[in-house]
Amino acid sequence: MSDTLTLANGDARLNLRPAYGGRISGLAFADWEVLRPIPETEKDVWRGYKGGSFPLVPFSNRIKDARLTFQGRDIALTPHRNEPTSALHGHGCFSEWIVDGQTGHTADLSYTHTGGHLGWPWTYRARQHFELTPDSCRITLGITNQSDAEMPAGLGFHPFFPFDGDVTMRFGAEAEWISPPEAYPTEQQPLAHEFGGPDGQHLWRDTKTVCFEGYQGQVDMIWRASGHRLRMTSDGLLDHFIVHVPDGAVYFCPEPVSHPTDGFNLAAQGVAGGRVLTLQPGQTVTASMAYQRL
Repeated sequence: MSDTLTLANGDARLNLRPAYGGRISGLAFADWEVLRPIPETEKDVWRGYKGGSFPLVPFSNRIKDARLTFQGRDIALTPHRNEPTSALHGHGCFSEWIVDGQTGHTADLSYTHTGGHLGWPWTYRARQHFELTPDSCRITLGITNQSDAEMPAGLGFHPFFPFDGDVTMRFGAEAEWISPPEAYPTEQQPLAHEFGGPDGQHLWRDTKTVCFEGYQGQVDMIWRASGHRLRMTSDGLLDHFIVHVPDGAVYFCPEPVSHPTDGFNLAAQGVAGGRVLTLQPGQTVTASMAYQRL
């Protein structure tokens, strides 16, 4: 039996897998598969098939040694099963989400995290709202602190796009974090990768991950072989931007997020730019992003 929830509007189609980490498993405009599709045979969220898009909540990217410091408290988290030196990508993408409502072109999902699970001591509820139009897909991700104490938090989105060999990207940013996220950068530098010109820049094909600071919330992408064009926008809360190309370059990941890699610990150490969100009991924050074909 299929666990996929499908939305449609015009020739646009969005496939969701609520039980598979609340992930988008496919987005298509007509015959253009915008995201790298996740096969329905994939069931193990911890194995992590490199496709679709998943929510990053309550933090993005990596936490060094799976430990964080918050308000003087040292907290040991459960490491990722395949990354024993890190807590990785939060909890939402590894958990089952509940379908709270749907229409032909919208859907609402939620995930409730019980304090203590995976070492995260705070209880919270995360929500996703999806809205599909004939030419766009908008996702709103929110988190509510349901514990009785302040909670650190972060949000973001992690899409996987197919790499056809020549992709141009254009976006604005102010700085970069030195060294890739896997090496836990601790300071910023001026831009060494400039994508802000009128024609953008060709995306590198070597194995590389760069975390940009001061991201301006819009990236235009062109797949040169097919001529497909896409605009990805996100709101001001997501002012960091991670661009990842893996070994083999069969896909690439441009990720709008709210904090840099290991942001909780950078904030605790007072590192410039290492800020994260702090939610009061009962407080909710949301962030949105959208894909629009051009």
